[in-house]
Amino acid sequence: MKLDTPKLSIFLDKRYAKKDGKFPVKLRITFKRESKYYPTEFNMTEDEFIRQRDSETLRANRIIGTKEYAQLAKINASLNNRLADAQKVIDNLKVFNFDTYEQKKDEHIVESDNVFVAFQQKIELLENDGRIGTAITYRNALKSLQAFHKMKVLSLNSISVKFLEKYENWMLEKSNSVTTIGFYLRNLRAIINELIDSDRTKLEEYPFGPKKYVIPTKKNSKKALSNQDLKKIINYKPEPNSPEAKYLDYWLFMYFGNGMNPIDMAHLKYSNLGKDRIVFRREKTKRTNREATEIIVFLHEQNQKIIDQWGNPNKPDNFIFPILQPKMTPIEVKKAVSQFGKQINKYIGRIGEKLEIDKHITTYVARHSFVTKFLAEGGSLLDAKEMTGHTSITTTEGYVGSIEDDRIKKITNRLSQFS
Repeated sequence: MKLDTPKLSIFLDKRYAKKDGKFPVKLRITFKRESKYYPTEFNMTEDEFIRQRDSETLRANRIIGTKEYAQLAKINASLNNRLADAQKVIDNLKVFNFDTYEQKKDEHIVESDNVFVAFQQKIELLENDGRIGTAITYRNALKSLQAFHKMKVLSLNSISVKFLEKYENWMLEKSNSVTTIGFYLRNLRAIINELIDSDRTKLEEYPFGPKKYVIPTKKNSKKALSNQDLKKIINYKPEPNSPEAKYLDYWLFMYFGNGMNPIDMAHLKYSNLGKDRIVFRREKTKRTNREATEIIVFLHEQNQKIIDQWGNPNKPDNFIFPILQPKMTPIEVKKAVSQFGKQINKYIGRIGEKLEIDKHITTYVARHSFVTKFLAEGGSLLDAKEMTGHTSITTTEGYVGSIEDDRIKKITNRLSQFS
């Protein structure tokens, strides 16, 4: 039997006011006249703190309505759960002291409910599966969340709407883009979905969705080049056999190749090449059978010239282009493809500046330009979806460039013509 037991309470720490005038709510543990304070995710005014504490009495006396009571009771239950968790840790200690408690309190959160542990396990699975690029995005999201939360454990039930809003604001204050915030939070949402997949009772309330927290998205700017700008690039004559000539050809290969992306281009082998077409499966989706759709690229005469000019010797097991080497590790492949894309972007960007094209040109622009040009010439969205390997036609719609001004003018002028 323990002779000395600590006392636990939820405490409004009025010693430290926040910028908005609220105070942090903390778990206070007092033992042998020494008190230590442990943070919660809540900040409140003194009135808010009293109202959540006395929510049952306030409802019984009809001082607050049902809606306000539900909000206050939820906060009160969360704080009481924090007390109960701390008490469980203390009950399992033979002898209490603060050092031992602080060591054991994080271990009390089971691994299946620890978001940080789930992130690390996901990263290891992705790396073992060779999905290095995706693993990097998850690792970056994990590092960001650890910098924000500053604790060893991020419990599943700590992820509330308020937590997500605070994280978003924290990211914005550090000059992160909306795109980056969206990437990280989609990764976090995926982790949460995996954790609660078999048991939704693990999470008191799912924080994402309409009327809850909506992950911010930046409206895509139209990346497609106009007909006039495309013509400038296709007709541009660099110095023969120069790096500029090579990387311009690589960009054009992507454009004429259904808007192929760098990783798929790098993995092409002569076994994918037929008499009048290239047939391949996208690296992004070929691991899942349900999405492993074959993409057929009808061989544009310019692409055949590019293969003849810059390709490896024509052997079935050879990569078409000298970007990858046999027996590369997934990390080596990732680095090689990344460098390949950077070189294309560097040279095509310089060419765009020379041609006075008012758009930052990249490999993504080749893909967007292909879809937009294909549709402008009479192709259908469904055809474009199949040709690019998109899993959703909504994705294809997002690639469509704005209708050019001269086309709008022509259409407008025909509104009064009926013959």
